[in-house]
Amino acid sequence: MAAGMGSRMKIDFPKCLLQVDGKSLLEHQVTSLKDIGITDIYVVTGYKAEKFPDLSVNYVHNDKFAESGNAYSFHLALQECGTDDFVVVLDSDLMLDYRIYFDIEPNFQYFLDIYSDRHKGDIGVEIDINNRIIDFSRDLEYGVMVGLATYPPLFLQRLKGYFDTTTVPLQTELITIIRKLISNVKVNPCFVDYPWMEVDTPEDYEQAKQLFDNSEVEYSNDVTAEELMSLYHGCPDAGWLHIGRRSLERNEIIIRNSKWFVARVNGRVAGTIRYFSDGAYNAAVEDWMVRPEYRKGGIGVRLMLNMLESLRKEHVIKVVTIPSEHVQSLHEKLGWRWTRLPAMEIRYDYDRYSPNWKD
Repeated sequence: MAAGMGSRMKIDFPKCLLQVDGKSLLEHQVTSLKDIGITDIYVVTGYKAEKFPDLSVNYVHNDKFAESGNAYSFHLALQECGTDDFVVVLDSDLMLDYRIYFDIEPNFQYFLDIYSDRHKGDIGVEIDINNRIIDFSRDLEYGVMVGLATYPPLFLQRLKGYFDTTTVPLQTELITIIRKLISNVKVNPCFVDYPWMEVDTPEDYEQAKQLFDNSEVEYSNDVTAEELMSLYHGCPDAGWLHIGRRSLERNEIIIRNSKWFVARVNGRVAGTIRYFSDGAYNAAVEDWMVRPEYRKGGIGVRLMLNMLESLRKEHVIKVVTIPSEHVQSLHEKLGWRWTRLPAMEIRYDYDRYSPNWKD
């Protein structure tokens, strides 16, 4: 939803094109959606539409942006994307920690922050004893609506029917229509635990840059199956065999059975390395990978050194790896040496649908 003029920012371009950490707000959103596997993306433009870059998305133009509310923009988008699948709806002036996107689920959900201070105009919610959102408005004081939601097909069809059969005033807000239609519909709150920022004013923009415009790398030992799948697809030059057969189920297994070292930038997994060990004699290293846009910044080396330090504490005798050709020289600089012993293998190329694929 990027049709607004953003008059409070006093800029002559759409505010979703403001830069944070080297990317526009919109580009961060598009990148995050693609990370979680969403590639059918529609951006509703209005003010200064000619300034939007080519991000391999579908642009839908609202030529009445100066006089219309966001319900009209959503109606235009719905005509293009259809109602036969779940639709994620984003306000384009949001900067979110990348981990938030991995909480998107196929149900009717609104993202809610219950810790941040409220500002004038923020939308709050009312939640019943069954943890269902039953109302939302600017008069309610519980939580802050983040501006990220997921709508299921049946409700989208209800919305489309409303648009098709009702004369909706041009200035109407989408939230006004949603309130009329959510009776007997389970609407789930998704509580946000990571940093986020809505950029409405110059002060908001400065705060967003303080939160996100630092490229600080966070190192940990945690990664999810979904994040790992995104990283596999984001590092095509790593030479993954049978990338089409990698699955979330298999990812869960290797996460449980390996020691992981993970680097994150603004919550996004930028790189990993892992090993598995018998704890005495042998260990094997796999999945040393860094997204192309984060390379040459020392992330890969730091991950490797963190892992080697952990291996030293295990006192194993031998550590083996099979490096991709483009990182062999870097392995040598970090102390790896070629062995003269040839390798042999037996590989069972079960696909994920084989009844014994987990063996």
